[in-house]
Amino acid sequence: MPSATPSTTTKRRKKSIFYNQNMAEKMKEASDCRKEFLETVTISDMWLVGTIIVFSVLGNTYRFNNHSEVYFGAFLFCCSFGVYLLFKERERRLSPPPEKPSKKSAAAK
Repeated sequence: MPSATPSTTTKRRKKSIFYNQNMAEKMKEASDCRKEFLETVTISDMWLVGTIIVFSVLGNTYRFNNHSEVYFGAFLFCCSFGVYLLFKERERRLSPPPEKPSKKSAAAK
């Protein structure tokens, strides 16, 4: 039997002096929260956040020269919100919410 070399043996790593059980548990919870966020965030959510950010920045930085520019900006915002509603409806149709258990089956348990 060949002798084990350092590269083939697995040594258990010694815990760092900075290791803290409470911190390790909190980091695990944070990891689970990040995974849940990535599973639940959708394109419609990103579109809505992007629309709000873009129009907020433009509204605060752009100098309007006449009233028609204000009306045109409001029209573009309404169109962007309409796109958001279309995205939301598409997502609702592609992945319907799970059916809730009936009260009779819940009472039987």
